[in-house]
Amino acid sequence: MGYAVVGVVGHGDHEKTELLKAMTLMDADTLPEGEKGGISAELGFYSMNLPGGKGLTFIDVPGQEKFLPRVIIGAGSMEIFMLVVAGDEGIMPQTRKHMDIMNLLGITRGVGVITKVDLVSSQRLKEVENEIKGFLYSIYKREFPVVSVSVKTGSGLKALSLEFAKIMDDLSHKEPGPFMRMPVDRIFSKKGMGTVISGTLWSGSVSPGDIVEIIPPKVSLRVKEVWVHGEKLEKAFRGQRVTLNIDGLSRGGIKEGYTVQTPGYFENLSTVVDGELILFEDVQRTIKPLKNMERIRFHHGTAEILGRAVLLDRDFLKPGERGYVQFILESPIAALPHDRYILRTYSPPRTIGGGTVILPGAPRKRRYDEFSLNLLKAMHKGTLEERVAALAENYPGGLVDLNRAVKLLGIDGEDLRSKAGKRGKFKLLGGEKREVIMGRTSFFKLVNKLRRELSVYHRSFPLRTGIPKEELRPLLFKGYDEWEYDILLKEMEKEGIIKIKRGVVSLWEHEPSPTGKQLRKIKQVEEKLLENLFKPVPWSVIKRELFYFNSKEGEEILNYLERKGKAVRASEDICFHREAVERAKKIIKGHFKSHDTMSVGQARDLLGSSRKYVIPLLEHLDREGFTRRVGDVRYLNRKN
Repeated sequence: MGYAVVGVVGHGDHEKTELLKAMTLMDADTLPEGEKGGISAELGFYSMNLPGGKGLTFIDVPGQEKFLPRVIIGAGSMEIFMLVVAGDEGIMPQTRKHMDIMNLLGITRGVGVITKVDLVSSQRLKEVENEIKGFLYSIYKREFPVVSVSVKTGSGLKALSLEFAKIMDDLSHKEPGPFMRMPVDRIFSKKGMGTVISGTLWSGSVSPGDIVEIIPPKVSLRVKEVWVHGEKLEKAFRGQRVTLNIDGLSRGGIKEGYTVQTPGYFENLSTVVDGELILFEDVQRTIKPLKNMERIRFHHGTAEILGRAVLLDRDFLKPGERGYVQFILESPIAALPHDRYILRTYSPPRTIGGGTVILPGAPRKRRYDEFSLNLLKAMHKGTLEERVAALAENYPGGLVDLNRAVKLLGIDGEDLRSKAGKRGKFKLLGGEKREVIMGRTSFFKLVNKLRRELSVYHRSFPLRTGIPKEELRPLLFKGYDEWEYDILLKEMEKEGIIKIKRGVVSLWEHEPSPTGKQLRKIKQVEEKLLENLFKPVPWSVIKRELFYFNSKEGEEILNYLERKGKAVRASEDICFHREAVERAKKIIKGHFKSHDTMSVGQARDLLGSSRKYVIPLLEHLDREGFTRRVGDVRYLNRKN
């Protein structure tokens, strides 16, 4: 079964309400104070079922300017419009503004209806029909059906229902989605139920027993009952007008403008929102150009929020123009990319335009920044792959959590994974526990920075394998969490850019390579260590004699010899050549052919050395596992 929401627009005296009552055989679901002085001040909600089981919810939009922003309440799931025009009057100026808003909200399917046909001649009826067709063509550049109806006799109602059935058949219905989202537009008390709330489901579904979260306060409560137009149901879906009885909800705990959602759907609400703004074309010149940083009223869902409009690509936005804007809001909103909004002036409040949310929770942007504007264009009009990449590029470090991207873009995680090809515009990093998306541009910028940093490091320290991970992170990766740092390095290693060995990072092709001068120093150090195998020259003396006051150079040489296996640093100041260690092993092994144990004194005599050198050497052999110390004696390990 499919559901769709129909926005009903037209002048207040053109029998909109009477038409809806005749079509649906029901009174509107409105606020108790909805009728004031004969003028409908609130939205009216009606519903009907079409042949085949598909359902429609009609939203009767109020006709006066001061109530105009109420149309945005159903915009999240509104897909069809019904333009109602009285045959005796034709299209009214306010109706034109209503249809401008329908167009801004991206509602491109609909039908025109002529009412009060009993009061006009057939010639006049044809004139109004042509007027409606021409008017809709001027907005959408295509033709729409127009149906004449009589509320009094019922003529034309069946034909109107058939037109809606055709639209529903052609409409590619969206899946409800896994996440429930409902802006609250009505709060009231009902005997035996307490505080009850209503709204239109923008996405997902809801059932009794579900745990839902109310935001912005982030309170989780259980749904007791679900009602749709007076009928108690076991499940309501996207596009339906829903009333919820929520256990433990108090009237003071919720306000119009709040959102009911699947817990955790919106983790962080937004006060900075990027969007495309379209200012109404104004032939009467009553709309002034919008200035940069002008104070505005931002209408989204059921919320009206004050803020300022930062024009990113110009100094003024003139009527009829469109441009990219960053809204700095005074209160947070629960918005997603491609949500629609309406904009009004701060004072006096007048509807001047609206548009599409491109990125909620956006980073602050510099005006006229080409890179930022290109990202906005990609997010707004790009392919799925381009939108995903642009979303990641908008986040710090060019990384966005996969689950967050799925929520923001309203796509399936598997679809997203399938786009993360080797040559795609973004990369999927991480593993089973946590996955992140990174724009390929950001990834290669980081790779290039890392290549430069490591190249400089390798030139500065040609004898070192690379730079320790803990030293590299603050140089290039300080903006990333530790787990993000790890997966970035793993990805670069997987792509053959770097290699990581024992916590040391180097370029893939790098191998320690001494300079000519260093080769001479290496030879001199080895000669010093070989002068007396078991009583080598202390390392402090070698450094002083060979490296003078440049002890760092000496340490570089010794570390290199250790990695190459040519030197063994047994203690801070005692170093042995590997040849000395291997010869000592042979001598000690010969001792154990006729002895079970060996003391330090015995080792000293065997090697012709002193305790100063023998003790560090034996401790090294213990660490290597060649010998095993027990008390004051040592045993030869069996494997030797």
